[in-house]
Formats: sequence, C-alpha cells, structure tokens
Amino acid sequence: MGMGFAEIPGAATMKVRLTKKLAERIDGVYVGDRNVGDVLDLKPEQARLLIAEQWATPEQTRLVLVPSPARRQSPDAPHPDDLDGCERAS
Repeated sequence: MGMGFAEIPGAATMKVRLTKKLAERIDGVYVGDRNVGDVLDLKPEQARLLIAEQWATPEQTRLVLVPSPARRQSPDAPHPDDLDGCERAS
C-alpha cells in the first residue's frame, strides 16, 4: 500500500483528518472526544484502515521554509526569483 501524505517511513504515527463519525469507536480507534474535521495522530496501520474505509483522509502537511533572521537581512542573499536555472523542490 502506498504512503499517505503525512506518513514518513519509520515514523511512529500518521496524521489523518476525520471525515465522518457515526460511532464513538471506529475500527478499534476511539474517537468519542473528536469531531469531524479534527486531525488525528494514529499508528500507521490504524490510519490506513480509517482511510481505506473512508472514515478519514490523509492529512496533507505542507513544509514551509522560513529564512532565518540573518538570512532575511543579508543584502547579498539571492532572492528565490533570481535563481534561474536552479532546480526547485516540488
């Protein structure tokens, strides 16, 4: 089975967003104190099961890079728009 968006190989947990809740316990996962839309940190096996049965979706995390204060103030640091010919991470 493929990796979810927030699953990292070897990670102890996987983040999923609860999309529907019809019981206090779904496939052995207690969700009594959670609401639809909440993000859950689960064991990867539990997370994949909830996703497969459409109780949850993988949480799409985004990596946001923020330059350090020294980098932001450096006048000779290149601006990302000035990096012609360089590969950019997708």
